[in-house]
Amino acid sequence: MKKRIMNKVLSTLNRKAIRRHVFLPSKREIWTVIGEEGDNLICENPIFCSCKDFYFSLLKKNKKSCYHLKVFLIAKKQKIHSTFYYKDEEFESFMNLLFKDLK
Repeated sequence: MKKRIMNKVLSTLNRKAIRRHVFLPSKREIWTVIGEEGDNLICENPIFCSCKDFYFSLLKKNKKSCYHLKVFLIAKKQKIHSTFYYKDEEFESFMNLLFKDLK
């Protein structure tokens, strides 16, 4: 991993900027990483990040990743994330706010 990317990954981990949002009782999970430009939606399967770097990397076809995904995978494996619980009824408004924040 390049030094610049590694520094971003470590900085994001140190800021505890990885969040798991669990909706109950369905146990639906949404993951976000707070990046330099706001919240980024992360999907594990299929692998996806809402950031511009991920989008442009797909267009260039040279990689299918970004530092948010690297942070997510490390944080999930090592359990270095914050977990927030919501009611299922709050899912739609949560997603609306999240998409409003996406740039």
